[in-house]
Amino acid sequence: MLHNIIKLIRVRQWVKNLFIFLPFIFTPAVHTDFDISYFLSAFFVFCCVSSTIYILNDYIDADTDKLHPKKSLRPIASGQISKAVAILLMGFLICTGLLLSYNLPVNFLYTLMTYMGINILYCFYIKNFSIVDVMSIASGFVLRVYAGAVLIGVTPSIWILLCTGFLALFMAFAKRRDDIVHHVSGKHRLSLSGYNQQFLDIACTVCLTALLIFYALYTNDVNVQKTLGTKYLYVTLPSVILGVFRYMQITFVEKKSGDPTHILTTDKMIVFSIITWIVIVFYLIF
Repeated sequence: MLHNIIKLIRVRQWVKNLFIFLPFIFTPAVHTDFDISYFLSAFFVFCCVSSTIYILNDYIDADTDKLHPKKSLRPIASGQISKAVAILLMGFLICTGLLLSYNLPVNFLYTLMTYMGINILYCFYIKNFSIVDVMSIASGFVLRVYAGAVLIGVTPSIWILLCTGFLALFMAFAKRRDDIVHHVSGKHRLSLSGYNQQFLDIACTVCLTALLIFYALYTNDVNVQKTLGTKYLYVTLPSVILGVFRYMQITFVEKKSGDPTHILTTDKMIVFSIITWIVIVFYLIF
């Protein structure tokens, strides 16, 4: 039962919530007098809420998930966890999230409610419409970054929001491409009828091109350089380029882009590029 619960709340997907730490990392001025436990509380609040959304989505899609070669193994679709237990888990997670958020800023809670609202709409309605479905997914990552900025009382750079948005768009389009390539039935996901491989190939390319351009502009922005206290952030570009092209290789050559979290946490070249980027960023800033 515990194993199935962990699968249902998708603990492995919590890595996405690390995006709320980006504004803190890229705002050195707050590092000396800011309590990191504040961010940890916000991180776990997002984990509780995102897991609630995952359960809700699986609850709604239980019947259609049975038509999918992999999603049919999900706890609710496979019958390993009943819908009644799923509802109890959602209630527990929401209550836990509210308890953890009692001392967080009101604006953070507004951002969190916006995130919840968009994702609930996605579960019931938006996911059936092509293009809008991936845009709503990308908005979740942007809102995580914005929530992190709210915690430290700063306005996030437009560059970091654009980079986050286009990275998330690419991963979402790549996931749709994986469904198309592996001939997932449109009965499982109605939005797939609005996609084909050629469109998704172009969409992925556009998103990655925009990502690299905006990241290059970000590293050379004078205001960003003043905020970070370094003008050498551009040396992280090779790490970003390596990660981007490896993900493209996985998507277009190996055709295994169905699980972004699995790719980002297990592919050796991408993990290497992420670790290298983190090490260089921390060296330059700290």
